[in-house]
Amino acid sequence: MEYPSIRYANIMTKFGNWFVARFNNAMIRGGSILLLIVLIYHSVIRELYLAWLKNHYYYHGFLIPLISFCLVYKSRGKLIKCENRPSLYGIIFASSGIFEFLIENFFINDLFLSSLSMLIFLVGMVLLAFGKEYLRVLLFPIIFLIFMIPIPNFVFDSLIGPLQLIASKLGEIFLRFLGIPVLRDGIYLQLETLTIEIDKSCSSMHSLIALSSLSCVVAYLMVETMKKRIVVVASSIPLAILANGFRVVLIILLALWKGPVVFDSFLHPLSGKLFFLAALSVLVFEAEILNRANRPLKNIILSVRFPHRQKK
Repeated sequence: MEYPSIRYANIMTKFGNWFVARFNNAMIRGGSILLLIVLIYHSVIRELYLAWLKNHYYYHGFLIPLISFCLVYKSRGKLIKCENRPSLYGIIFASSGIFEFLIENFFINDLFLSSLSMLIFLVGMVLLAFGKEYLRVLLFPIIFLIFMIPIPNFVFDSLIGPLQLIASKLGEIFLRFLGIPVLRDGIYLQLETLTIEIDKSCSSMHSLIALSSLSCVVAYLMVETMKKRIVVVASSIPLAILANGFRVVLIILLALWKGPVVFDSFLHPLSGKLFFLAALSVLVFEAEILNRANRPLKNIILSVRFPHRQKK
């Protein structure tokens, strides 16, 4: 008696062999995989598009597939040298992705899980059509696509509150450092003439998501060792929070100078973009320093010396 699981595995194996034999050109196989993903996951792709369009926290989602494609194009030289040996292990990943998609579609209806199943299916199809060497080169561009998926609501809600508090605390610290009297009550900053609420748009969540995604690209392209890459990616989190703290203080200073009208002016969103670019520049500079002369991370840290003041 043939078990259903064995029968299914045999069917998928025959499909894999037929696919490789039928589409022996790499470009045709790659296009066929993309077409197959669009046919199966068209509803997921549509939901992702609407999420990017309606949620300002995920405007960068439009750029993530484009950046991933550019990374694949940049690696075309490595792909040409890879040995084309399709692996039947791809059946496991492709089947898992389809199974997760069906379960989610009929019972859970969660965009994060359905999008994740699409990436798992993509990994399986790359293995099935090209093999392990191709997947090794394409793995980072595929994993990078995770940043286009909106964070689940329960995770987002659990992070937004603490980030608002951190932003208000940083605002209080910087204002006191500048000699401006301020009283903080939770996410509210009380000044002599203004009471300011640090709302969700000032929580640094948007810049945190965008900067952490770009930090992976910076680390992948500019840094060679894994330890240094982890340092670059990890540093993007405090860097985004700190940049947002400076932004909050700048807006408050402008409000004290020009009045509350600043909060509704173009300066509010513009300041966010400027400080995000500044944080990204610092991140690129950090990656360049870490990768300089390919020295170990410990030696780079120990080589930093601060000039001593000369005694008169």
